[in-house]
Amino acid sequence: DQAEAHIGQTATVEGKVSVTRTPGGETYLDIGGTGGSAPFSAYVSRWNGGAFQDVDKLDGKNVQITGRISTFRDKPEIFLTDPSQIAIKPDAPAPKPQ
Repeated sequence: DQAEAHIGQTATVEGKVSVTRTPGGETYLDIGGTGGSAPFSAYVSRWNGGAFQDVDKLDGKNVQITGRISTFRDKPEIFLTDPSQIAIKPDAPAPKPQ
């Protein structure tokens, strides 16, 4: 929810990701929702798709996505070119019963 304030900067966005692949070979990693309702997306073009073949395994996981934040259709987006821009964030451990 803070990505919009950092447009034009290189930053890390964190949250639960929803992965969507289009028939044209593009991939979207949406955080905070899916499709147009997501406040933030990371985008993989069909030309870079070969480097991101395992991206579907991220669906539903908490991730950190790092890159230059730009906008697409008036919402913040990071254009992904390298899988190293994505890191899986371990889930927080469950609280210990007292």
